[in-house]
Amino acid sequence: MPVLFQEEADPPLVTAVPPEAVQRLEARKRVLSLGALPDPPAHHFQGRSRELLALERLLLLEDYAVVLGSGGAGKTTLAVELACSR
Repeated sequence: MPVLFQEEADPPLVTAVPPEAVQRLEARKRVLSLGALPDPPAHHFQGRSRELLALERLLLLEDYAVVLGSGGAGKTTLAVELACSR
């Protein structure tokens, strides 16, 4: 992979990028980086704001988080919401 090292005095190589193109590229990058997530539920995510905040804060310090709970407790929904909110 070619690498370009740019110094402060070097002229910028890309001076203007249309915002919609950047948004499409960022969205595509996000989809590819998250991998195959389950579809989000039809209802809105509610009731787990504290857990979501705790996970967001943990992931600022750590590379991963483990979510434990019994079947049907909403672990996958919580993880998908966390991945989509980042």
